[in-house]
Amino acid sequence: MAEESAEAEVYVLLCLDAGLRTGEALALQWGDITWGAEGGPRRLWIRHNLPRGGTKDTTPKSGRARKVALSYRLREVLTQNFDAKWQPGPTVRVI
Repeated sequence: MAEESAEAEVYVLLCLDAGLRTGEALALQWGDITWGAEGGPRRLWIRHNLPRGGTKDTTPKSGRARKVALSYRLREVLTQNFDAKWQPGPTVRVI
């Protein structure tokens, strides 16, 4: 994966490690990530969806927000991406 772009790596890990659907991965915002600082829980809050790659946010397929565990590998890649993008605001999309 090192040859791929950083966003491609994030997308693949969001789908593999977190089990997100494509629309959920594309709609994930930086504010939806709980990093697990000071021993707290590491998780992603799935609150948004971009159906069929559209531009209008909707709720997830189930109609409800949910929590998904954040693996150490995914957290590391997200942290690197967050720092590389100069720590964007909470409503900015990860991808």
